[in-house]
Amino acid sequence: MGEVELLNEDYILQSVDGANLSYVDAEEGYFKLYESFLEKGGRALLETTAHSLIYDDDGNISGVTAISDDGTTYTVYAKAVVLATGGFGGNEEMVEKYTPGGSAWIYYGWQNNDGDGINMAFDAGAAPMHMDAYPMSHQRMGAEFITCFDVQQTNDGQIWSPNDLTVVLSVNQDGVYLTKDGKPFRTEDIRSKMGGFSGSMGSYYLGSTYYAVYSATQLRLYESQGISDTTMGFQNVGEGIPDNTPLGDWVDTVLEYAASRGWAWKVNSLSEGNYVLNLPEGTLEAAYAADATSLNAIGDEYYYIIEGTGLSISSCGGILVNEKMQAVRNDESVLENLFIAGNDSFGNIMATGAEYSIGGDAGMWCFGSGYIAGIEAVNVAKG
Repeated sequence: MGEVELLNEDYILQSVDGANLSYVDAEEGYFKLYESFLEKGGRALLETTAHSLIYDDDGNISGVTAISDDGTTYTVYAKAVVLATGGFGGNEEMVEKYTPGGSAWIYYGWQNNDGDGINMAFDAGAAPMHMDAYPMSHQRMGAEFITCFDVQQTNDGQIWSPNDLTVVLSVNQDGVYLTKDGKPFRTEDIRSKMGGFSGSMGSYYLGSTYYAVYSATQLRLYESQGISDTTMGFQNVGEGIPDNTPLGDWVDTVLEYAASRGWAWKVNSLSEGNYVLNLPEGTLEAAYAADATSLNAIGDEYYYIIEGTGLSISSCGGILVNEKMQAVRNDESVLENLFIAGNDSFGNIMATGAEYSIGGDAGMWCFGSGYIAGIEAVNVAKG
């Protein structure tokens, strides 16, 4: 519970053997980098959380305070600080405040990426950059992860998880879809295994919430014959649900569970569905008129409505930076010794209203911004 003061020292990593590593050697490369850093006099505080920036008498940033898991408080003086804390996807209040669709997105990233770095930069006077950008999202699914059902195995040895069923039904081609405000939609490449509506591209106009509707006849077909195209649905066992595999009682079991959790509804008619979703009369009927099949049609015995959402991997907004990755104030002046790297500054390439496209965007920015911030921070430290 004591306090440790680390005096400022010029430990500068000049070079690292094996820096140009292939993807498969990434783990080995990381440990080489880490060991080289320690060998050259660096000190790494693991299991230690940065708490706040510290300032000198003139108000300039002079280091950071941090608290380790054992309660030790560290005061680290530094000529330059790099904030790279992974964005704010794990902070529900910030997601609700900034992200379109609020906290209805399912967050699947690191839960401790709670915006501390961004808030420290705000406290220092840094300006926000596209904090209201959509989050990274590579998948659409039901409004909640299901994890309570055991993995199953088909007669020919394929494993699958009933927990994936609502993921599949939230993107499957047989559903009738409408936005949160009741507008019918269908994405052209919905059959794609990894793209289109099932992934991220072309789906952000939906925001964080939409609905998929299935009739009793369609669901009974899944019970007896299975689903012909199980687009996506690989979260639980990595294999999705095998095509054309009779699902039996699992259809009702899983949907009843989703209904008990409050994000699926079994209704006797489409008009009842309008009432349940608080939509104007005729909304679901119009969606069926626009896009129904002979098996999923108006006038069936009952319907299941599933609330769908997007799987969020990370926030995309952050702190405004210049070409040196230095934080920039609202008046366009620069915080000379405060650098922002990775997702904390991702808003500089993720515009408000634009959709996140491919994973390379994040990887490129994290590596590139970190590389630049490291070099420029060393230059500042050298004076």
